Amino acid sequence: CLVVLRDPGGIAYAAAAVVFAVVAVVSWRRRAHSPTIAAALTLVMVGACWWAVSLAVAVASTDETVAAIATLVTFPGASSMVAAFVCLGLAIVRPQWEPRRRVVAALFVEPVLITLAAVTNPWHLLVYRGAGAVHLTGSAGWTHGPVFWLYTWYGYLAMAVGIGLIAWGWWKASPAFRGQRLTLLLSALIPVV
Repeated sequence: CLVVLRDPGGIAYAAAAVVFAVVAVVSWRRRAHSPTIAAALTLVMVGACWWAVSLAVAVASTDETVAAIATLVTFPGASSMVAAFVCLGLAIVRPQWEPRRRVVAALFVEPVLITLAAVTNPWHLLVYRGAGAVHLTGSAGWTHGPVFWLYTWYGYLAMAVGIGLIAWGWWKASPAFRGQRLTLLLSALIPVV
């Protein structure tokens, strides 16, 4: 942990993780009025927090194996965040919407698959390749495999759907909610840029 606090990248990711955790807690505590929106936002923030913590460790660790494992551990957080973001978009467009089990299961197929692929990457090298990928060392020199690119394209497509839904929700919202929706929309666009 102290290594993270010495590396500027580690500090940035750790600070982001704290912000995501605080937003997740606040959102969860205020779920009474809009439980589906609050639950989806909480899951988005928990996924983002996981992702940021994993990246903080990956960029700041001086141990190559720890950095390599942290690099692979980013996938569950990021992909769960994206799945929850689609749910958030649906909940904003239709505030009375409650996700059915099939929808949730369908959205979380990709996070489960990419997590399994990341965990087994040393055996097949489909997520990351390069020197050290088999032995979980030297992650800075790894290159992206075909599963990584599928995961990336799926993530961007799902984020585009979520952003489109939030934009539509902003457009349809009453003036009382437009500011909130616009803030969420602009916040969602930051990582895309």
